[in-house]
Amino acid sequence: MRIHQIQEYLGLITDLKTIKTKPILNSLIDSVPAIRSLLICYDPMHLSQNILIKYLQTIEKLVNDYWNNHAIQYYMKTIRSKVNYLPDNLKFIANNNGIIGENNIEQISNILLNAQWLVIDYRTKYNPARTYTPGGSCGLDELDDNHKIIYAMVGGIIQSISVYIDDKIIVDQTILCTIQVMKTEITIIFDCNGKLYHIYIKSNQLINANDPLFIIKLDQ
Repeated sequence: MRIHQIQEYLGLITDLKTIKTKPILNSLIDSVPAIRSLLICYDPMHLSQNILIKYLQTIEKLVNDYWNNHAIQYYMKTIRSKVNYLPDNLKFIANNNGIIGENNIEQISNILLNAQWLVIDYRTKYNPARTYTPGGSCGLDELDDNHKIIYAMVGGIIQSISVYIDDKIIVDQTILCTIQVMKTEITIIFDCNGKLYHIYIKSNQLINANDPLFIIKLDQ
């Protein structure tokens, strides 16, 4: 919603009737939204990058996450009106991590943005409330360059898992697991040295191609 609001401020939302945009600044051409970023196309011959950046910084201060605030108010009205993490989740996170003061939200935001790992449980949303979302249904993480996820090449059943967390992984030697596919056994190995960091699977689990199997922390 934040990215969508910035597009609206810039006048770069396409009108479905005219199939045109109404840019608020001359030389703004188009924009492409992503999950948490916005690619802006402009004519640098008529609009300097510095002016555009300053304008975007001003918009950032004006943008208010209306829908998130609305969802919180709806949650407080229909589910729970008084609880320690309401009405401001960021202040709650900051206070629980010993960050107290006028700049606590800015401090906790910087910590989250600079973290090498960020794991988000989507049950902490408000619409619908987490009580209506099964645990483990969806998640998001970011990996640094020292970790690598191993994905299944084929679908099948996990016949056995041969490693444990923190086990040493030797390139092209250590068997991580065995997948049974149509009465054929496929052994999974890794192409780098490292240490086993995380296991996604369990024995006898049915998996699909491209499902994550393991995370390996690479040797330096």
